[in-house]
Amino acid sequence: MDVVAEAALEATDAEVAVTASVPAQVREAGRVCVSAKSLMEVLRRAEGRAVALTFGKEGRVNCVLGQSRYQLGIIATEEMPTISVNPKSKDLEVPVAVLAPMIAD
Repeated sequence: MDVVAEAALEATDAEVAVTASVPAQVREAGRVCVSAKSLMEVLRRAEGRAVALTFGKEGRVNCVLGQSRYQLGIIATEEMPTISVNPKSKDLEVPVAVLAPMIAD
């Protein structure tokens, strides 16, 4: 049974970290790490439409966007840094429509 929840997305280049929460229907909780560049390419094509992400048995993240199908390779989550926020830092909220082109550049 799907559970409506917030999915946490995190990205970092070891200097700057970006975190976001998005509405999601979650079947099974877990963690997976994929290339931010590859995922952004899929999300850019989505243009606001829903994207279905599933973890496949072949060790890839399957993305379904309408009639299109994409497979993203995974990276071991143990190899990625943990993102923590310094309590003294200031939060900056940027709408996705503004942030996505900035990341693309």
